[in-house]
Amino acid sequence: MVLDTMPLSVRRCMRASSRSVRAIRRAAGGVLALLAVVVPAAGARAGEDAPALIEASATNGDVTVGLQWAAEGGMCYDVLAATTLAHVVWTPLVPPPLTPTNLIGELTLPSPAARGFYRVRLRDAQGPTLTARYPTVNGAGVGRATSLTVLVEDASGIDTNAYALAINGLPPLAVDAPGVIATTNRFAYAPAGQWGTYGETVTVTFACADRLGNVTTADWSFSLERLPVITNGVIDLRPPSGGQLARARDVVAAAAESRGVRFADNLAITAITSNQVVLSYTGAHGLYAGAILINHDPAACFYRRIQSISDDATNHVVTVATADVALTEFVQEGTLSPEALVLNATGAPQTLAGADLVYGIPFAYSGPLAIPPIAHPPALITWTQATCDVQGQIALSAEIGGGQVVTLEAASCASLRVDARTRFEAAGPVSEYTGSVSLGSYPLASVMGYMGSVPIQGDVELVLDVDYAIRSDGALDYTCDVSGVLTNHCRLQRGGDGWHAVAALTLDASPRTTPSTVTQAAALSACLRPRLTTTWRGLASLTHRYRLGPGLECAGGTNGQPLASFLIERAQADVAATVMGTSGGGWTNESAAVAERVLAVSHWPALSAVAPAITRQPTPVAARPGDRICLYAGAAGDPAPVLQWFQNGQAIPFADANELCLTMGAQALGSFHLTAANRYGRVTSQVARISFTPPDGMVPIPAGSFSMGDFFNDGASHERPVHTVFVSEYFVDRYEVSKALWDAVRAWRGGNGFSYDNSGAGKAANHPVMTLSWYDCVKWCNARSLREGLVPAYYSDADLTQVYRTGQVAPHVKWSANGYRLPTEAEWEKVARGGATGRRYAWSDADTIDFSRANYYSLWSSGAPDYAYDHGATRGYHPTYAVGNFPYTCPVNAFPPNGYGVHNVMGNASEWCWDWHSSTYYSTSPASDPQGPASGTGRVIRNSSYGGTAQNVRCAHRGSVAPQGVSSSYGFRCVRR
Repeated sequence: MVLDTMPLSVRRCMRASSRSVRAIRRAAGGVLALLAVVVPAAGARAGEDAPALIEASATNGDVTVGLQWAAEGGMCYDVLAATTLAHVVWTPLVPPPLTPTNLIGELTLPSPAARGFYRVRLRDAQGPTLTARYPTVNGAGVGRATSLTVLVEDASGIDTNAYALAINGLPPLAVDAPGVIATTNRFAYAPAGQWGTYGETVTVTFACADRLGNVTTADWSFSLERLPVITNGVIDLRPPSGGQLARARDVVAAAAESRGVRFADNLAITAITSNQVVLSYTGAHGLYAGAILINHDPAACFYRRIQSISDDATNHVVTVATADVALTEFVQEGTLSPEALVLNATGAPQTLAGADLVYGIPFAYSGPLAIPPIAHPPALITWTQATCDVQGQIALSAEIGGGQVVTLEAASCASLRVDARTRFEAAGPVSEYTGSVSLGSYPLASVMGYMGSVPIQGDVELVLDVDYAIRSDGALDYTCDVSGVLTNHCRLQRGGDGWHAVAALTLDASPRTTPSTVTQAAALSACLRPRLTTTWRGLASLTHRYRLGPGLECAGGTNGQPLASFLIERAQADVAATVMGTSGGGWTNESAAVAERVLAVSHWPALSAVAPAITRQPTPVAARPGDRICLYAGAAGDPAPVLQWFQNGQAIPFADANELCLTMGAQALGSFHLTAANRYGRVTSQVARISFTPPDGMVPIPAGSFSMGDFFNDGASHERPVHTVFVSEYFVDRYEVSKALWDAVRAWRGGNGFSYDNSGAGKAANHPVMTLSWYDCVKWCNARSLREGLVPAYYSDADLTQVYRTGQVAPHVKWSANGYRLPTEAEWEKVARGGATGRRYAWSDADTIDFSRANYYSLWSSGAPDYAYDHGATRGYHPTYAVGNFPYTCPVNAFPPNGYGVHNVMGNASEWCWDWHSSTYYSTSPASDPQGPASGTGRVIRNSSYGGTAQNVRCAHRGSVAPQGVSSSYGFRCVRR
């Protein structure tokens, strides 16, 4: 039996993956079975087939089939089989769906028949996908009355009755609520009033479901616009009427007046020089030294401070000497929102907000480039042909607070193609010349928005530069055509933790040479270097530099013979950004700019027949769950090498591109590398690890199993048996909650509706807070979550709609929430062990304890410690911290961390956990993420305090306290997903 006996449609499917065909041929030799796999050419969607590889082996006539496919973690797959493709009936082989835990799906099974056909089908077990949303995640400068819009899609269709939106933890809005418009694939909400006060952070929870009942929940936050605060002493000049920008000027004037601008209508600009502005006036001109002139004309927007005045009262003309002034010098608070009014280069007004949620300003240019010749007699470089096609889009949102740029999000996306023909000529010997020449600029777009009443203007220009080098010892005539295409997307965002940048560049170039003649040795090169610059007055500039050579180097030859030529690695592209408006002003005032930051660099590789080489190493990625992330790597070689990504040493099917993109989740964790191979060799990139981003003050605890319980039989029977528990990845506070942190959250917004039974006590601000009940700690976790814009974990009702804020109740838990909560008992013990197995304490180098390792009580009898593993040098409390009055605590960072980087898990403070206590729970505990018994009389408290003995501060020690119990030794630390 051969492949040609199969139906044509199946043969086509199999050709979609040559590796599948090779695997079948390799494995099926001598096997009396025809094994086929249905392989579509593209990645699978819900209800479609997933691309898969198949291998078969035979032992004594028994055939075993192995399937492998590219999987996404959390997705469910069905494996189906059929014995014929005529009147085919596909039968599920494994009744429950398979859910891979990483990026590789696998199944090995015996073939039930002599002929077997198999397919892997993606089951729709996921909720809808959010394809776009506004306001965006961590969006800045959102209008207080703007509408929220979310676009969703799902292969099974959207259940339009399942939409829900909760704002700042309040009960969710249903589809019939006022202001809600819910349709297929689109949810919109227009608030009746305002989202909140100026500068407030709004947290929303959005839920939707498909027609199969699969639910998607998304939580995100955004900040509202700031209340504009403009310094007094501003004089606003009205745009003139008429001209090419007549419509644009009218719209700008109307927009300014709607924002409270009062134009000085007695003033009109008649001339502008480098530092002087000439104005005609009626009545009294009203100008004075120190005032700031703001010109609202989109053709010549500026901010200038008046330094001196020369008044020609007879002709009613005043000339003022001015100096550029920084935007941040007179705008103390304000927001440039992405919803702002903008104008394009033609003057036709438009706004950024579109039905498709694309917030950007388009620009484009297509046509010839006027490039003058470069002459160094007797040498000449001419451009006999040069055309350009550029298309793109820019957007910006920014906030100024306290007179400086505090948040900035600038984005630019562009596609650029340049076709050029270059001719080099030399009639005699030429010394070596090198240089760079700027060839002019082409304006692409001019846009304008408002920060309060102050206009912000942005411009996009295409600038052309040429780098060149030429040397010749005789006559030379050489022509080369170069066609280069570049696509880029870059994004620069500044938040409270600094500047962040994302940039992606793709390059392609096709050089073409023509025969040339040379009388003596010669060398030459030239690069056309276009630059796209996006500049927002006083705020930021983004620069995209493209070297669309590539350079040409020529050498050798005799009279009448073709000149030898080869490509060198000269072509490159990079994206850089400069943030402005922090201390100076104007278009190019260098004092106004933070040092330029390079966002991305990309190169064309050298063209030569060589073994593969890694040109771009993958770098570690840390991201939040649900983020879309990518690993990037590159390799060069001739012929072009075949690429393959690996996760934890295992090849990922069909992952054979320069980038590997996936949704961040538990399945994405691990070590990744890329291999590149051609007929000259094989090379492996460095390993890059994907991990979750730890929140400030927290450390990540990796997913995995550990042995829980008393290995040494030191304690009571309820610490046994030792059992294996799997715990999903989470984050834990590096330190016990300090008195300072407790007080800050407790006082947030005057308590924000939270009430506590105990106010908490601590020996010092950096010591652990104590004298707290379990209820106090749980409510405080919710307050901490809301304070940071996270989804709370604890609720008073089973529907998880009422945030637990007051009283003493057994709350319901939203385990999927990203907010803070108490650790489960299993989570606490995994943290305490620090990654070590079978140890008594939190350190892995000894099973003994002394005062250099923890703050505890050394219990002695007859002149020696009661426990052989207690090596305390003196009897009683820690000699360093047993000072003053109780409690005898130490600072939360007093002792070295354990293997996970967590401090003081032995001694100092007993720590509340979530679980109800049961003395028999270890015998029945679930093997994965145990959450404790359903009920009980006491909550688990782990560790022991500064008064705990060497026995009581072991990793395995556990106790039970009524949840309303209070002691000067009870503290806690938080975890979160």
